[in-house]
Amino acid sequence: MQSKALCPYREPFLFVSRCNFLYLYRTMDGVLVEYACAYCGEGNETLVDPTAGAKQSYVEDCSVCCHPNVLSIRVEQSNGAVVIQAVIEE
Repeated sequence: MQSKALCPYREPFLFVSRCNFLYLYRTMDGVLVEYACAYCGEGNETLVDPTAGAKQSYVEDCSVCCHPNVLSIRVEQSNGAVVIQAVIEE
């Protein structure tokens, strides 16, 4: 797993090495999550709004290969942890 330099305005609040996501940052607008593209494996960031519900799903294009990724997101209500998984759009 590659290491990344942290931006000074973002503080990491959770690091998890499973479930297809790399880093999470809490911002003023929500939770910034980095996930691996289901097609090319490159890292992408998306902003998750924890107030939008415990289970969320949407499609986002990869910023590198432009293929659509279906993002399945689960927000743990007990501790605010975010789990994200990117899969190939069928």
